[in-house]
Amino acid sequence: MKFLLTIFIIFVFLLQAKEQTLTISTGFNKIEAKFLKHIISDGFKRAKLNLNFQSLPNQRSLINANNGVNDGEAARISKINKIYPNLLKINVPIHHIDIVILSKKNILIKQKNTI
Repeated sequence: MKFLLTIFIIFVFLLQAKEQTLTISTGFNKIEAKFLKHIISDGFKRAKLNLNFQSLPNQRSLINANNGVNDGEAARISKINKIYPNLLKINVPIHHIDIVILSKKNILIKQKNTI
């Protein structure tokens, strides 16, 4: 029942959102923000929604989205809502980053740290 209620609320929100501009921010640097803006803008065009995309300092972007100043935050790690509880994760991947370590020495990594 909760699932159906959530879907209904999102549907109603999207119907109302067609009349307004949604502000999505990111804390990434200029190059990554330009890439995200291109991807997100395309999705908003397809959904016939207006977008105001902002590139802000990292912490400010998260705080604005968490406090409702902005409508959303783009491209964050999956568990960021544990730190910012008002951010709701939407499972729509827009990109994926693999982090690797390069070294001249043989390094053994024993533990995987996650938030």
